[in-house]
Amino acid sequence: MEPKTILVPFGGHDRELAALKFAFGLAETYKAHVAVWHVSPDPRASALLGASYGIQVYPEALFADIMKMNARNRKAAEEKYAKLAAALKSGAGKGQGASSSFHAVTGPIDEIIPVQARLADLIVTCRPGKGADISLPDSGAMLFASGRPLLFVPPGDKIKKFNGKTLIAWNGSAEAARAVQGAMPLLGHGKTWVLTSQKGDARNIPLSAEDLLPYLRRHGIKAEILPPMKKAGDLPKFVHDRAKTLGAGMIVMGGYGHTRLRETLLGGMTDYFLHHADIPVLMAH
Repeated sequence: MEPKTILVPFGGHDRELAALKFAFGLAETYKAHVAVWHVSPDPRASALLGASYGIQVYPEALFADIMKMNARNRKAAEEKYAKLAAALKSGAGKGQGASSSFHAVTGPIDEIIPVQARLADLIVTCRPGKGADISLPDSGAMLFASGRPLLFVPPGDKIKKFNGKTLIAWNGSAEAARAVQGAMPLLGHGKTWVLTSQKGDARNIPLSAEDLLPYLRRHGIKAEILPPMKKAGDLPKFVHDRAKTLGAGMIVMGGYGHTRLRETLLGGMTDYFLHHADIPVLMAH
């Protein structure tokens, strides 16, 4: 089933534009709807929490400044969205059948976005930066609480449209299987490769790359198995470099956590791609 609703959290910053543009590109291809959500932090929530403990969290002047900043960010986000949405409509027929909408709300972003995403087929978001960015939801919150695949796009204002070429990082896990399922509508439009860290071994890879191929083939997707790593090394970098060498427009992989008690504590493979990948990465948990 092709994606028909794509959700994009958008704080309005230029570093997030690539994700918005990538989502509009997918909307053109699949005649989908892009739902753009801008979430402003609510200073009253922190003020009320502080008041319950007898603490003045925000001086009145600072409270007013935060509200003004929220208004500026919301206006900037809507203006940048409107510019891209207008280009989509006037794209000489390319965007025919595609649509979009802008939603501005105030509240806890790590709760609002995962909940709204449950009625979308795909989340497209900017890859996290080095520091905290309150304009975007926590990656772990989206990955674990939305129930939807996430497509992380490198930050910036320039991005190539998806070229249909996909590298699947496969280890036979439930998370990897859900990622493949979530990416299925995007597969088959170009070459597809499957890469594992090692040859099938029931102790480490319960379902091998050879096991995956018939499943893909029944969905009309022809895939090629790539040689695994020859010796122990930096697996995330190996996968990333191989994808770039092949000219893949997307990497598909499972999103992993070391513990289910702390949803934002992500595994090493996941963490690497969240912070270093310079091509889009689709994850699911």
